[in-house]
Amino acid sequence: MILTFRAVPRLETPSIWPEAWEILQAAYRRPGLAGLFDSGDVLSRLTDARAQLWVAETENRMTTACITQIEQYPRGKICRIVAIAGDGHGLWRDWFTEIARWARNEGCQFVRGEGRSGWERIMADAGLKRLGSVYSMETTDG
Repeated sequence: MILTFRAVPRLETPSIWPEAWEILQAAYRRPGLAGLFDSGDVLSRLTDARAQLWVAETENRMTTACITQIEQYPRGKICRIVAIAGDGHGLWRDWFTEIARWARNEGCQFVRGEGRSGWERIMADAGLKRLGSVYSMETTDG
């Protein structure tokens, strides 16, 4: 079985989006993203180049999907891994290296991602260092 990891060209994205969204839905239901995006919202960001879709595929199916987004700050850029889901955790180090190479070519100084605590080992195995914890609070009217 040959497995390839690639950035999906913007114009190709709509044709493979249903399969990618099927994989990514779980990531978009996690705390921090839940309720903020639906499939059309994410697809819009991908087709107008505000975000990038990456996929791992075998000859007959998509196994992993990843969304990245470049964030511009006053003194630099970072590439943020917004969502990733699927199989092949053992290969993610190679895939994140590919994303980092692309991000460097785009002028980014860092690649960052966040996720549930269970991902800490996977991220460390993939070469990402833990910077701290993310905390969130829902805003209310009172």
